[in-house]
Amino acid sequence: MAENNRKRVPISFAALALVVVSAAIAVLLLTVVGVALVPVAAKPWVLIVGLVATVGAMALSSRYMTNKAIEREFGPAESDVERE
Repeated sequence: MAENNRKRVPISFAALALVVVSAAIAVLLLTVVGVALVPVAAKPWVLIVGLVATVGAMALSSRYMTNKAIEREFGPAESDVERE
């Protein structure tokens, strides 16, 4: 196989922000549906769980995209190279 000597295009901050916001919107929509479907007594708990899940989804997607951006910019980590 021929080696690919092209430099990879780095991931922009706009792409990172788009992924994080998309994750937040998706989880918030699920929260709204959950709040609409549960009885009145459980609505506050569903709302709290939904908000915590939203923050978690935003954190996970941000971490994933940041790791991907670092890998594209600087190449794979040394520990990843040793596994191959």
